Amino acid sequence: MNLFINFIISLFFKNSFSKDLLQKLPLAPKNREDFIFSLLDYSDKRTQKMIRHLKTRNDFLLKKDLAEMMFLHLIDYLADQNELHYFINPLIIPIPISKKRFIERGFNQTHLLAKYFAKYGTGNYQKNIVTKNKTTQKQALIKNRVQRFKNVKNVFSIAKNKEHLLFQRDVILIDDLATTGATLLEIKKLLEKNGARNVIAITIAH
Repeated sequence: MNLFINFIISLFFKNSFSKDLLQKLPLAPKNREDFIFSLLDYSDKRTQKMIRHLKTRNDFLLKKDLAEMMFLHLIDYLADQNELHYFINPLIIPIPISKKRFIERGFNQTHLLAKYFAKYGTGNYQKNIVTKNKTTQKQALIKNRVQRFKNVKNVFSIAKNKEHLLFQRDVILIDDLATTGATLLEIKKLLEKNGARNVIAITIAH
């Protein structure tokens, strides 16, 4: 029901974050983890407000605009590095949330973002390959970098019936925010352990 209501709202009410506004937001600095690419600078107050909006409302129109911008941002980089051939038909995997968090929120803010992202390229959208086994403390509330890595260690797993999909496949992870990169790095290691070839990540902000 929440998804349906948000869909109707997005159809009849103007997006609070227009594409014109999104294109004026400052781009993100380079992440210390070289496999993570981010679109926008999270230190900007407008970007922070937009991320909070995405976590509380399943804004279809905003996610579609952001997915397009993220796709173009990543493709530009891969083209510059002559690495487009690695990602001709990648798996597009959104970062999962726990069942408890999903019930509380009513949606996973990265699912639709990843689905739109896949449509702009030739990627294969797979939302249930990686699962989160337990609810952890929110990463944003943990200030210590070491504690952030400990908070997400061994909390993700690969769905038993989908392990075969990872063999020698290139993967693009989709998330809303990267800070230390702890969550993305933990999932990257898990995917590579289960046969993935190249794993990179693109987030809305950093």
